[in-house]
Amino acid sequence: MKHLLFAVLFVWAATMVAGAQIPTAKIKDEDNAAARALRNQNLLSRADVDPRPISKLWEYVTAGPTRLPVAVAGQSAYVAVAGGRVAALSLTDGNLLWETPLGGECTAGPGFGPTEVYAATTRSAEEGKEGVVRALDRSTGLTRWTTVLPSFAVTKPTESGEIVVIGLENGTVCGLRRMDGILQWTFNGEKVTPGSVTCVGETAYLGGENGGLLAIKTANGEKLWQVQAQGKLGRPGLDETSVYVGSSNGYFFAFDQKSSKLKWKRRTGAAITAAPLVEDEQVLVASYDNFLYALNSRDGSLNWRQQLDGRLLFAPVRWGTEALAIAAFDSNEVTLIEPVKGNVTARLLFGENRIWSPLVVTQDVLLVPGDGGTVAARPLALQTDDTAIEKAKKKKEKKKSSQITD
Repeated sequence: MKHLLFAVLFVWAATMVAGAQIPTAKIKDEDNAAARALRNQNLLSRADVDPRPISKLWEYVTAGPTRLPVAVAGQSAYVAVAGGRVAALSLTDGNLLWETPLGGECTAGPGFGPTEVYAATTRSAEEGKEGVVRALDRSTGLTRWTTVLPSFAVTKPTESGEIVVIGLENGTVCGLRRMDGILQWTFNGEKVTPGSVTCVGETAYLGGENGGLLAIKTANGEKLWQVQAQGKLGRPGLDETSVYVGSSNGYFFAFDQKSSKLKWKRRTGAAITAAPLVEDEQVLVASYDNFLYALNSRDGSLNWRQQLDGRLLFAPVRWGTEALAIAAFDSNEVTLIEPVKGNVTARLLFGENRIWSPLVVTQDVLLVPGDGGTVAARPLALQTDDTAIEKAKKKKEKKKSSQITD
């Protein structure tokens, strides 16, 4: 099992790009004007901003890496760590509140309810690896119920009404009764891309391996609608009216949430596995081509894009009112970007600690899971340096002037 966590972490990207050549086209022809305008804006890029060490609030060091998403509820952070354990940490100082050994290995990040934490592990069976889901008491870590499934979870268990929804490695989605974990339904109408399940209210949105985007009722697993896109679909994201999803061929789609009609589509340079961050009429799309794209939510037109230092498997997170935080997979850097204009405003380094899991922001504290444990960064106001930003702008202007002179 020693490579299981690593394999699970890669399952989204691997299933998205397997068997298909990564597209090399950048943006569709109608975006050429926007691309030219982008070049003229002279955005501050990573090359213009000097990196500096991140200012830490606390650090929880583990014997093994933290490669699964961290969950936050109330004043606690819940971390799945190597060896099949779930730990509860104080957000204030990182102190360990409790730790529960589960056996096997954790295969998905923890989920949570009003009083529960849901943990997903795997264990060997005669015909492969079974999945085990447990409900733990949020205050004590004691087990309330345990359910064994035919395949292991690759999405965090998510509460939707009285049902806990889980996406499994075999491409099915199941619903467990919240109070006792009894299986209520299994959806296998189309094989779902592992990890590509998003729950909003009492509806789950599923990205299919054959390009189908589906909406199902979480109460009973009934299909509400299904549309056909292209490629293997990633994890959907939503706003009030639309469902957004990326695909293995680099396309990004916007569908009407009620009618399921296609609104628009745009193409990036490679596969898109992560759910987008949607806010302020802007859709932020992390692509495997190393670029973060900011698209207009109404028509998909390009607002700006920034190149990061590696493959983007995870969406950015909003940190305060003035920054997006994003990290490339297996990087040791968190890049801060101005949401409206797209300028890079800071590059925060973690030393030798590599980032293997999505960033999380809560109460203005940034949580960074890495191969040495979990780091909590101090609030954004203590990370920014206006002097450094002005220095970067002057450096950019000087470089531009020298190019004109040449």
